[in-house]
Parts: sequence; structure tokens; C-alpha cells
Amino acid sequence: FFLFLLLFLVPLVLQGRGKTAWIYHAVFLVAGLSSALGLGQFIANPDRSFLDRISGFMGQWMTYSGLQMLVLVMLCAYASYFSWRRRWWILPLLVLLAGSLYLTFTRNAWLGAVAGIAAVLCLTRPRAIGAFALLLLALFIVAPESAYQRLRAGLDSSDATTRGRIE
Repeated sequence: FFLFLLLFLVPLVLQGRGKTAWIYHAVFLVAGLSSALGLGQFIANPDRSFLDRISGFMGQWMTYSGLQMLVLVMLCAYASYFSWRRRWWILPLLVLLAGSLYLTFTRNAWLGAVAGIAAVLCLTRPRAIGAFALLLLALFIVAPESAYQRLRAGLDSSDATTRGRIE
């Protein structure tokens, strides 16, 4: 829990002109590198099992997907505040983070990212919620069969992991 607090405490402690932005840029850089490594892991072995998912710099895919989700939401908040049109690197980084998060096949991180981005949009750009919903619908329509299987497995009560979560 303390490690997650660092993401919020460090900018509060290191206040000053440019220091907070520097911290966020460093987090974005490391997350981007980790995303690129995760995508490389997937390209090297696209037929991974669900027990051997991409993990970037992390030792475990669940930690990796959770951190990618947090940084993705943080990047959306940053883009809402600092106009993504003026900073060319935000959109490619957003796609890179979302792609690596998608390839972790971690449903709870997917849901967390959707909820976090929706909350950011509600607070900063409420009119963008409709466009976000359309984007999600489009991504759902073009998603490969593996994503549909992963979503269906989360609703299948005969699946052992789903049963365990329900219990």
C-alpha cells in the first residue's frame, strides 16, 4: 500500500516550479519503457498461457497490469489538464499503455482503467463521456476472440477461478 501512496505523496512533497511535472514525466517514461518491454514479450511469444502473461519490468503480470492501469489513468488526467494536442507524446504513450494493459488479459485492471478514465472525464471533460463510451463500444466490436473468451470466462460460474471469486 505504501508503494502506491508514493505516486501521490512524492508530488506533494517535491512541490515547486517544474518538479511535479518532472516526476510525472519520469513515471510516464518508465511506464512507457515497461509497456514496450511487455509488448516485446507478447510478440516473442503470442501463445502465452494465462499463467504466463506479459509482465514488463515486474515479476508478476498482476502487479504489471495494476501499475499500467494506474499510470494510464494518471496520463488521462495529465492529458485533460495539459491538453494532449500541445504535447505530441501523450497520444502514442496512451496507445502504448492501453495496448500493453489489454495484452495482460487482466479483467480487473481493464475495469479499473475504464472506471478511472470515466471518473477523470466526469470531473474534467464531462462532454467527452459519450466519445469515451463510443470508443469502448468500437474496441469491443473489433476485439479478437481471445478477449471475448476472457470476458466470458469471468461470467462462467463453472470456471474454477470465477467460482473462487464468487465464493
